[in-house]
Amino acid sequence: MAVRRGGGRPGQGGTILSALTLRWWRVLSGGRFFTWWSALISFSAAVTALGAFSGVDMADQLLGAVLVSLVSWGVCVLLVLPAAWAERRLVRSWSRVLVVLMTVVVVSALRPPLNDLLLDGSLIATDASD
Repeated sequence: MAVRRGGGRPGQGGTILSALTLRWWRVLSGGRFFTWWSALISFSAAVTALGAFSGVDMADQLLGAVLVSLVSWGVCVLLVLPAAWAERRLVRSWSRVLVVLMTVVVVSALRPPLNDLLLDGSLIATDASD
C-alpha cells in the first residue's frame, strides 16, 4: 500500500502543515472572518499593544494616546465594514479569501500612519523644546 506524502485530510495520513493549511483556508474562506468577536479582539489590541504610545513620556499624556488609539481603531472599523459586507455576499471562496487578505493588509498598513497623523493633531505635546 502506497503512502501519500503531504496529502489527505487531517487524521487521514496528512501532515500537520496540510491540516493547518486546511484550517486557515476554512477560516479565511468561510464568510465569517470579520465578526463582532474579531472587532472585540482588534479593539483590545488597538488600545494596548498597538496603541499610539510611542510619544508618551508622562502619565498625563496617556489619556490622549488612548483617545488617539480609539479614534484610529474606529476609522479602521469603518474601512473594514464594506469588506465584511462583501465577504458575506461573495459566492466563491477565492474571492472571499482575497477580500479578507487585502483588507487585513491595507488596514494593517494604514493603522500606524493614521496613529501618527492623529497623534500630531491631538492633545499630546510633541514639543522637543521642554
